[in-house]
Amino acid sequence: MSPALPVTLNDILSQAAEFYPSHKLRFITPSAHDSSIVKTFSSFNRYARNLARAMLEWGKPAGSVIVVYLTEHEDNMAAIWACLLAGYIPCLQPALSAQKAHKEGHVAHLKNLFSSATWLTTEAGAEQVNSSDLEIKFLSELKASALNYNVPADWVAHTAQPDDEAILFLTSGSTGFSKAVVHTHRTILAACYAKGEAYGLTPNTNVLNWVGFDHAASSLEMHLVPLLFGASQIHVHTSAILYDPLRFLRLIDENCINIAFSPNSLLAKLAQDLEKRSDLIGTFGLSSIKRINSGGEAVISKTAQSFVAVLKKLARDPFKVYLVISPGFGTTETCAGCIYDLVDLATTEPKREFLDLGRPIRGCEMRIVDPEDGKMVRADGDSGELQIRGSMIFVRYYNNTEATSSSFVEDGWYRTGDLGIIENGILRLSGRIKDIVKVHGISYGIPELETYLQTVEGVAHSFLAVAPYHAPGQETERFIIFYSPTFDLNGEGASMKLFATHRGLRDISVKMTTHRPQFIIPIPINEMEKTTLGKLSRERLISLFKQGELAKHIAHAEELLCEARGTTETMDDVDDLKCCALDTA
Repeated sequence: MSPALPVTLNDILSQAAEFYPSHKLRFITPSAHDSSIVKTFSSFNRYARNLARAMLEWGKPAGSVIVVYLTEHEDNMAAIWACLLAGYIPCLQPALSAQKAHKEGHVAHLKNLFSSATWLTTEAGAEQVNSSDLEIKFLSELKASALNYNVPADWVAHTAQPDDEAILFLTSGSTGFSKAVVHTHRTILAACYAKGEAYGLTPNTNVLNWVGFDHAASSLEMHLVPLLFGASQIHVHTSAILYDPLRFLRLIDENCINIAFSPNSLLAKLAQDLEKRSDLIGTFGLSSIKRINSGGEAVISKTAQSFVAVLKKLARDPFKVYLVISPGFGTTETCAGCIYDLVDLATTEPKREFLDLGRPIRGCEMRIVDPEDGKMVRADGDSGELQIRGSMIFVRYYNNTEATSSSFVEDGWYRTGDLGIIENGILRLSGRIKDIVKVHGISYGIPELETYLQTVEGVAHSFLAVAPYHAPGQETERFIIFYSPTFDLNGEGASMKLFATHRGLRDISVKMTTHRPQFIIPIPINEMEKTTLGKLSRERLISLFKQGELAKHIAHAEELLCEARGTTETMDDVDDLKCCALDTA
């Protein structure tokens, strides 16, 4: 008789330990790039349940929210399972901002949102949180308490139901403070079954993940989904891959990895770094890898083609290297990826600069509608607002009925905030409704950035706009700053005033996004048109830029910055600002 299918997340862990006890979870930490921690499904199951039993010593009622703030994959994974088994709701907290004001505001926001939430972290994490009025528990103490227990392999403190709240995921906060996305056991399991089916997972599959565990693409797609199907997993700390991208290929080769994840930026870096490495030709097997999922940012067709070509070049037998790049679309609200394409770039020539995003997984629907009313369905091939509906869609934002209500239209369609085109059943994106810029997969709020940029001396009040811009052939999206200066660009001292203003705009941009603007373009205030509502139109400014209508302003700025070269001792800074304002590099 076949075992009953899991109906809660707790069932996933129980069945994995029972039917695949010797399958493995391997963890590679930043301090041990060449060594690892290995736990079988069976031993991890026992470990997580003993942690859960120790959690009960906290005396928290079932359904309490636990903010999990940890850095290691193993710790995050164990903490999530411990919370679930103890009857608590884990909320995954990404790395806190290095900016004191933003960090303190976020922590205060979560305290207000969850009322009495407990934080589970390390001693170092507690120093970062640095809040005396929060209830903070240390993972080290929890681990020590867990040593006192040896609960049965099927022990649970609380029997979960399919529609119980399971895990909370925090949004990026790109449009303000983070929202807590509520997923139930039912929504997550629906996503897991459909994703595993789409990926072709079996108990013999090996999965490689290096994305931070606080991201739904990591915790759901690269852990819960494979665990449901009995697939072994390797979880690598992000820094291990970013510090040495070549390790990505070594891990694939050494561990017979079948499925992995890579954003466009890593594909590009690997292709660029390895293209000229003639010493590595023929040194890898790479026959095991069959699929690389890619998301978080648009996948550039030429980049993906170059990456596949490099893999074949490095393989001992190029004819044994057969993999597909699978660009996808999804959000935290959709349990990460819910729309995928499968592209064999060795035999298929992409039609566009960016790879298409494909079709929905089982149980998911998509449509394109008029962005104004959110209801009128657009014709095949027409651009409009992308909406998604399905069993994996989140149920609500925690303690935020207004945001929940505004995110849905009739019949359960979720408004993604993205503009897209569906043509012959295939999705591709054409822009975004939401005011964010996405650089290397990380979202930054345009309104917040504009607010701080507006404070720079030399910027006319309410005459500044930031617009996302993806230059042709560039690996990721950047942004352009359009503004009107308070000073006369033809007046006395204009070159040094422009230099100081651009330096201020650049420095704030780097501080808030870690990236320089693609361009900084000063436009005289009498030429900066506003709408009837007194707003600057980003779409209009980008259109003028692309049409070359702002070329004279860019050229004039270059002349002034060149003049500043002759009057300042900070030569490198002037050159940097010149590039920032005028180049596409």
